Amino acid sequence: MSTQDRRYWRSLEELDASPAFEAALEREFPEEVEAGTLDGTTRRHFLGIMGASVAMTSLAGCVRRPEQKILPYSRAPEDVLPGVPQHYATVAHIGPNVIGLLAESHEGRPTKLEGNPDHPTSLGGTAALHQGMVLDLYDPMRLQTPRKGGAPTDWDALEDFLRKHFQGLRDGKGGQGLAVLSESIPSPSFADLRQRFLGTYPGAKWFTYEPISDDNQREGLKAAFGKPLRPSFRLNKARVVVSLDSDFLGTEGDTVANARQWASLRSVQNTEDELSRLYVVEGRYSITGTNADHRLRIAPSQVEAVAFALAQAFSKKGAAIPADIMAMAGDRAKNLDAKAKAYVEAVVDDLWNRRTAKGAERHGLVLAGRNQPPVVHAITAALNHALSVQGVTLYYFNDFGRGPDELGDFAGLKALTEQLNAGSVETLVVIGANPVYSAPGDLNFKAAMAKAKTSICLSDYPDETAKLATWAVPRLHFLEAWGDLASTEGTVAIQQPLVEPLHGGYSPQELLARCMLEEKPDGYTLVRDFWKKQFAQRRGGSNAGFHKQWRRWLHDGRMGAPFFGSFPTYSGPQGAGDTLRRKPLAPPTDRSLEVVFHEDP
Repeated sequence: MSTQDRRYWRSLEELDASPAFEAALEREFPEEVEAGTLDGTTRRHFLGIMGASVAMTSLAGCVRRPEQKILPYSRAPEDVLPGVPQHYATVAHIGPNVIGLLAESHEGRPTKLEGNPDHPTSLGGTAALHQGMVLDLYDPMRLQTPRKGGAPTDWDALEDFLRKHFQGLRDGKGGQGLAVLSESIPSPSFADLRQRFLGTYPGAKWFTYEPISDDNQREGLKAAFGKPLRPSFRLNKARVVVSLDSDFLGTEGDTVANARQWASLRSVQNTEDELSRLYVVEGRYSITGTNADHRLRIAPSQVEAVAFALAQAFSKKGAAIPADIMAMAGDRAKNLDAKAKAYVEAVVDDLWNRRTAKGAERHGLVLAGRNQPPVVHAITAALNHALSVQGVTLYYFNDFGRGPDELGDFAGLKALTEQLNAGSVETLVVIGANPVYSAPGDLNFKAAMAKAKTSICLSDYPDETAKLATWAVPRLHFLEAWGDLASTEGTVAIQQPLVEPLHGGYSPQELLARCMLEEKPDGYTLVRDFWKKQFAQRRGGSNAGFHKQWRRWLHDGRMGAPFFGSFPTYSGPQGAGDTLRRKPLAPPTDRSLEVVFHEDP
C-alpha cells in the first residue's frame, strides 16, 4: 500500500464512517467546500467563500451571555480583551453541601472552576467533583427539549399543560393527590417558594430525598436537641479531633473546608508550634483514617460500643452525661477488647486535658459518621457539650434543604411509595432527584411511580426517572441559572449565571413558580425580589441601598455575614431518646461478615 492510499483515523466511529457519525461531525464543524467549487474561480469568489466559512465557524462557537447584569469577581479592565479571562463569583451544591466558586470565562464561555477564597466552604479550594461541573454544561447528553411520553415537544405545549393542569388542581381539589419529591436544595428562596407552594395547595405532600443520606445524623440530633440540625465544624481551632467512623476529610460534609481548616494546624513554622492530633475509629481505610495520628481499626458495628465507652469514661471525669445514655453505657460497652478500652482511655485523657488547657480551652471535637446509627450522633452531641466546644469548634444550624417537619430521606421515600401504590397520588412532581435509579430495590419505586396519572420530572439528563415521567423538563445548569444557596454555617451566596441557557430549561425555582400559576416567571426576578424583601424587613421596610448591596453580593460571591442572624446556640442535649430503643448488633466473630456501603470518594 502506498503512502497516498493510507487513511488515518482517530476513533472506531470515524473508521466505520457511519451515517450517525458523519451527521454529528457536520453539526460540530462546517461542511468543507468541495474542491470543484474553486476550479476556475476568481479572486473575489475565493474571498467570498472564505469569508462565509469564517463567519459560520465564528457563529458556531458563540455562547450567549445572560441578559441581566452580572459582575466580575475582580475589577474588570476598561475593555474586555480577547484571550483575557474574566472571573465571576457564583455558588453550587452537591446534595446539601454548598461550595463557593470562581468561574473563569473566556469571551462568554465558562472554562474553569476554582474555589472562592472569600467563601467559608471553599477557602479557595475545590474537589474533583466541583472541577468536573463545568463539563456538564457542554455535555451533549443533556436533556435539551421537553419530552411528553418520551417524545420531544415544544415549550409552548409544556407551558400550556402546566397552566391548565395546576389550575385544575388548585381550583378543584386544593392540591389533593399532588406530591412533590425534591432533592435537597439548600436555597432560602426555594424554601420560601416551597412554603408558598404548600399554602397554594394545602392538600399537597412534600418529600425530600437524597440517596447519600444524613438521616442518622438528623435523627440523632433531633433526639438530643428536639429538632433536626446540621453541625458545622471549625477544625482550624480544634487541637484534638476524634472521629467515630466519620470521613470528614474525604466524603462527608464540607470536605474542602474541613481539609483546609484541619491542615492549617498541621504545619510547623517554629519550635513553639503545636500540631493538632487526630484519633480515628473506623472499620475501613478512609481518607481521614490515612491522616490519623492514632487509628483504631474496629468492626463498624462496634463503633457504637466505643461511643458508649467514651461517655462512660467522660462521666468518670466528672462530665454531666444524660442519664438515659449512662443507664445503657455499661451494657453496651462491655464487649470491647482490652486494646479498644486502652484506646478509649487515652482519647478521653487527651480530650479532657484539652478542655482546660491554658490558652487553648475548649479546643476539642468529636465527630460521628453518617453510617453510624442515630444513638452515636446523640452521644457525640453529649460528649461535645461536656467539652464545652459549642461556639468554638462546633456550631449547629437549621437545614435549609428541607422543611422542619419533613420525614427523613428513606422514611419519606417509603411513605411516598406507599401513597403511590395506594392510588392517593395522582400528580407527582420530581425535582432533580432520580429515585427510579437510586431508591432501594425493595421499594420498587419504578412500579409505584408508573401508577401516578401524571408525572413531571425536572432533570439534567434523560435518566431513568425522566424516561418514565409523563413530562420530562430540562433543568438549567447552575452556570445558566439564577439562584441562591445557604451553606451549613449560614453563609448565603447568590448563584449568578455566566451564559444564556444553551438549550432552554427551568431552574427549580422557575418550575415551582409555574406550578403556582405565576405568569412566565424568571429566576432573576424570583431570587432578586426575595432578597429585596428580606433586605427591607431588616431595615424597617426600606429598600434604600438594596441595588448597591445586590451588586456587592454578586461581586463578592457571598453576603458579608450570616444573613439569618449570628451563630445560634442550643441548650445542652437532653439525652438520646428513642434512639436507644434500637437493639445493638452482636459483636463480630471470626466468621462474621459485615457489609457497609460508602460513597465513592
